[in-house]
Amino acid sequence: MRLLNSLLKEIKMKNALFLILIFGLTLSACAAQPSQADTLVGTWKLLSYGDADRQVTAHQDSEPTLTFNSDGTVGGNFGCNSFGGEYKATRGDIKFGSIASTLMACFPEELMTQESETLAILSGRVDYAIVDGVLTITNSDGKVLVLEAMK
Repeated sequence: MRLLNSLLKEIKMKNALFLILIFGLTLSACAAQPSQADTLVGTWKLLSYGDADRQVTAHQDSEPTLTFNSDGTVGGNFGCNSFGGEYKATRGDIKFGSIASTLMACFPEELMTQESETLAILSGRVDYAIVDGVLTITNSDGKVLVLEAMK
């Protein structure tokens, strides 16, 4: 009887350890998967902007970029002025805080238009999606930024 109790205790202990191990591995596997918000981190090159059905191709000579940092800051340059601010991303949406920008005049005029229209989209809460290295940001007015991950 004593031997049987001892064996049962040992089996219960091994089962408990096995379950703890499985639970720990499950948690670590979930933690290792980056969330969609994590994939925002990095620098993105502006490809186009504007209404969803009437996109304007970005002026590429200006090297327009948007950078999301892991510390919740965002910055970039969409024409000639640098800008920066804060953001908070959750699955599928981004909430931008105030964005500050330098105030230089830019030429040609298309750069000023590009900059003002793109910065206007980065205001408040926006929806976003990343598909095949392309980030699409859409505001509540249906204005869209299309950006490509820089390598």
